[in-house]
Amino acid sequence: MGILRIVSTTLLMFLAVYSVITALGAFAGITIYFPFNISNAESIPYHRWQSMRVAVLLAFAYFTLLHIFRVTKPLYPIKFLEIFIKILTLTGIVIFYRTGMLASDFGIILFFIGCSTILHVSARPKLRKYFSRK
Repeated sequence: MGILRIVSTTLLMFLAVYSVITALGAFAGITIYFPFNISNAESIPYHRWQSMRVAVLLAFAYFTLLHIFRVTKPLYPIKFLEIFIKILTLTGIVIFYRTGMLASDFGIILFFIGCSTILHVSARPKLRKYFSRK
């Protein structure tokens, strides 16, 4: 199980670094969209920003409904990431399909399916101890 810890930690570090670089790029006026497309004037393809937008809205709705129906329990950050990446994956599949981009951007969907799988296994209760400092 040591390899699982290495893979999931590497994946999380990649996603964290990518997110910070993308955010800093936006502050500097540089658009970076997945995987490594850098653009000053080109806009993000519709199907990509729309899938991210819908995923954020659905994740917000999901956690709001959990709160309203008092399904409260401790939520580790890894579990939040797992849920969000799953929502993003499903949203991406639907929107990429609807816009006819599923075939051309299939690699992105496969990447997020892989992320979802790794995070699902890593977020199981008996494996959470890997992400503690003890």
